[in-house]
Amino acid sequence: MDTRRANPRTTAGSWLRRHLVLRVFDRRILFEEIFARVAKIFRLDDLLNYLTQTLVTGLDLSSLTILIKCDNSFEVVRTSGNVNVSGVPFATNSSTISHLKRNSRPTILDKGRTDAWRLLASNDEIAVLDRLHAQMLLPLVGRTGLVGFAALAQRGNKGFSLYDLYLFRQLGKHVGLALEAAMTLEVLSKESAHRASANRELELAREVQERMFPQRVPSIPGATIAGRCVSAQAVGGDYYDIFLTVDGDICFALGDVSGKGISSALLMATLRASLRTLILDNDLSPTQLVFKLNRLIHEASAQNRFATFAVFFYKPQTRSLTYVNAGHNAPLLLRGKDVLRLERGGPVLGLFPDCTYEQETIEIEPSDLLLVYSDGVTESINAAGDEWCEEGLIAAMQHRRKGADVIVEDVFKALHLFADGTPQPDDITLLVFESEALRPELQDTRRLEEIVPVAVTDKSSLSLESIHSLN
Repeated sequence: MDTRRANPRTTAGSWLRRHLVLRVFDRRILFEEIFARVAKIFRLDDLLNYLTQTLVTGLDLSSLTILIKCDNSFEVVRTSGNVNVSGVPFATNSSTISHLKRNSRPTILDKGRTDAWRLLASNDEIAVLDRLHAQMLLPLVGRTGLVGFAALAQRGNKGFSLYDLYLFRQLGKHVGLALEAAMTLEVLSKESAHRASANRELELAREVQERMFPQRVPSIPGATIAGRCVSAQAVGGDYYDIFLTVDGDICFALGDVSGKGISSALLMATLRASLRTLILDNDLSPTQLVFKLNRLIHEASAQNRFATFAVFFYKPQTRSLTYVNAGHNAPLLLRGKDVLRLERGGPVLGLFPDCTYEQETIEIEPSDLLLVYSDGVTESINAAGDEWCEEGLIAAMQHRRKGADVIVEDVFKALHLFADGTPQPDDITLLVFESEALRPELQDTRRLEEIVPVAVTDKSSLSLESIHSLN
């Protein structure tokens, strides 16, 4: 039997190597694995799940609660253990949060010890900390400051060594940065999804608005008509319409709602629906129609919303055109070298509930050209900031081709050349009505009316030869 006495130093060193050094080494390895792993997890849920499982298992925790900043409070996002988390959110101005922001290092909660921040804490805060069974509060600090904290407790109340506190402080920094990145990515992902959803809704709104513009243009004896609208955004507040009334007249109109975007598009839809509904009432004159339209728009819009509007009624049998201009840019009637501005009407729609309007009737002559446009046409700009103006629109008509549809095409081409790629700040809408020129035989008939006495009433019996003999 070996009776030699054991060396106390050797015995103590063996115990330290077997217990303390091994525990410190294992704890160090665990934390380094966590440091490396959290830097590679980018989804917030995945990061929180990993932290909860790894910390509870690796550190033998009896409870763990993770809270992160949400607006003006810190709220529970993960918990493990028998913990009551009802009514747990900590306000950003609470004593606990203020302490963690100032200290930025693990805080041991010892019931036998009274800290200044705990004296300042409300009874609700103390009660919440007790319900979390927190032995330590671990601040999670990112680049922008405190992004969250963890409340944790070990099994058997083993306590935490100074080296543990050092490792936890490093953990708080690594996890704080990872949380900050994951939260930012989640916000960006939600915003991206929201934008994608909004873009889909805008695309649907654009398609609906496109269907509100005339899909078929009625044929007009002795005239052509066409229009086009190009919105500055996905949807806009400009509106034009062309349709037959119940008594066979051609109604065409153009409106420009103040503002842009969805709100203007909604008011534009209201304007269209109101016009078409009121047209069904045969007994309304153009001025009565616009009077009622103004009341409807006033009731449907905010105080700062209004619409400029011009409506026309053309009777092909008599070639007469009646119009009302409600505060819109004066439509241009080009007759030879003359330019007539159709300004008769009244104020814009929607600002005042009761407004009076005037109408005017003019006779359309052969080759007359009517241009109805929104201010986006004449206020289109180029790279130098110059506006196209009314003069540019009139100049584009000097060598115009025949037909309303090709005239619309030519005007938009001229605008495109003028703007030269400059984004336009407003919706651009143009409506063109062109009266056809008289055919040669009809011109001869008109001259015959001026020469033949009034008693000659049956022109159908006259031959072209007899007509030419009268010249």
